[in-house]
Amino acid sequence: MNSQDRSTRASAHPTAERRPSRVAEVAALLDVHPSTIYRDIAAGRLRALRVGSKKGALRIMPEDLDAYVALLEVRSQEQAG
Repeated sequence: MNSQDRSTRASAHPTAERRPSRVAEVAALLDVHPSTIYRDIAAGRLRALRVGSKKGALRIMPEDLDAYVALLEVRSQEQAG
């Protein structure tokens, strides 16, 4: 796969920018309060990385955000049906 194929594939994906996101960025993207994101991280619904020691910053990898959004989509469909 050449670099052009990779960039085309990445840009077609909803999270085309493939870097870790901050909690505030994820909250803004999903139009929810950051506490919702923190709560879902604590509950294990959204995976996050802690950068730094103990109280370090949290980062969400794009693939974890994709899985979280898919989880929300499934739950929405179940509630509708």
